[in-house]
Amino acid sequence: MTGVRKRSLIHRIYAVHYTLGRSMKSHCDHRFSYWYSFRVFNPWKHKCPKCGVALTGGKRAGITVAIALLIGAAVAAVAITMEHSHRWVVRDSLVWFAFAIPAVTLPYQYWCWKWVHFIERKDAA
Repeated sequence: MTGVRKRSLIHRIYAVHYTLGRSMKSHCDHRFSYWYSFRVFNPWKHKCPKCGVALTGGKRAGITVAIALLIGAAVAAVAITMEHSHRWVVRDSLVWFAFAIPAVTLPYQYWCWKWVHFIERKDAA
């Protein structure tokens, strides 16, 4: 060894957890967890769970919502096309949705969680 001590598995897990926990923060530096990010249905009007201030995701929130709509339309288009061409029946489409939605939603939500940062709304009443 060259004097560099190997980090234990527990230290590595803690480092990964700390890195993941540094995402999607509010103006008061409250960090939202990955699972909490699934509760943010309206990224333009959301209250901080710590201080209660109205927050907005800004332009990045708009981009993420637009991309989510396109991804959802693509997932639905596959099922619609397959049913329309008589390759699938309704049951096959339901199986498609059961696998495609979690397979797309979880990584996409992770990306949104890392990319969007909330700021205080200026027009909050």
